[in-house]
Amino acid sequence: MIAFFAMRKNTCCHGWSFVKTTLIFGALVTISSVQALAQTFQDNSNSDARLRVATPLMANPSSKPVVPPFSRPEALFTNPFGMTSWLRSRGVALTMDNTNEYTDALSPPTAGHPNYRQGSSNAGQVNTALHINWDKILGLKGFATHTLFTSRYGTTANRMMGDWLAHSSEIYGGGGNVVVHLVTAYGEENLLGGRVSIAGGRLTEMSEFSASSLFCNFQNNSFCGRPKAATDNQYITSYPAGEWGFRVRGRPSRYTYIQAGVYFAERGIYANSQHRTGFHFNSSNIVGQLAPIELGWEPVLGSKHELPGHYKIGGQLISAPNPDNYYDVNGQPYALSGRTARNHQQTWSTWLEVDQKILHHPYSNSESLIRKFLNNTSLL
Repeated sequence: MIAFFAMRKNTCCHGWSFVKTTLIFGALVTISSVQALAQTFQDNSNSDARLRVATPLMANPSSKPVVPPFSRPEALFTNPFGMTSWLRSRGVALTMDNTNEYTDALSPPTAGHPNYRQGSSNAGQVNTALHINWDKILGLKGFATHTLFTSRYGTTANRMMGDWLAHSSEIYGGGGNVVVHLVTAYGEENLLGGRVSIAGGRLTEMSEFSASSLFCNFQNNSFCGRPKAATDNQYITSYPAGEWGFRVRGRPSRYTYIQAGVYFAERGIYANSQHRTGFHFNSSNIVGQLAPIELGWEPVLGSKHELPGHYKIGGQLISAPNPDNYYDVNGQPYALSGRTARNHQQTWSTWLEVDQKILHHPYSNSESLIRKFLNNTSLL
């Protein structure tokens, strides 16, 4: 019998056992502290790509190339010495946030397992994001770059307890166990007032395709709501893994979009051997391609535009060797035969996602951002 006490910073749950405290350093230093509330929008650095998908067109978009304003997370010191506004007015947005998760086993592990013990652990990460509007700096109309680094530290308590089914710290692992791990680095061209967005470089597919603000908000990774049909694949990248890719998004109307992309499947995207730092840029471990497509309707309901919803349907073709879920190389159940699973060079996956906010609590900076977009006001 194992009992858990858990405290997570930068999470979104009611109760004193889960506390949200995000640290943001924007411009020089911007520190944010946000209340712990259920189903909050994730305003931290690794959610920036998803927030851009979920932001509708402005009320009266122009027909010219324009870089949509970068998100501005909630902060305790929002504009120290005026530096945040000074940098953003010149096209530079720099943010840093910290997620910290502490877990303690209140009872000892099951007797007879000498390698496991009672104890506690701390795990966390530091994210650093740099967004640059090159229209303001060099006059490159509609062009921006987005770069995200992460650094993960500590360990997870279930390593001491031997419980790998209920991962006690979702922030643990996957970050390369180095001081700096590159997640994404890509350029984006925005045309026709934001109606068309073209991006290419080191991308994270599931930050934009099959993405949701409700995924992985809880400290215990067993509660992650991200659909396994989309992620249970060794080539589909989700934060903090990136790969070479190209994506095009079009907005036929204010609240709808259609997007498609091509990503180059890389072997071992979460393994330290190839991707410990994220700076392994050659093609030696590319084994195929992934081609996702997604159609979305993301209305903002209510008289004050405070009730966002997300309705998405999509799928993708995968041209890379994937093991069968059931059959071995001889067409028998590999769980019984003990042989190697059969490989498929062509596979596919689909997803349907629906969520709609029906009650509002005035806490989300992301909803303020959406309202300003709807009213064509500046976000600086």
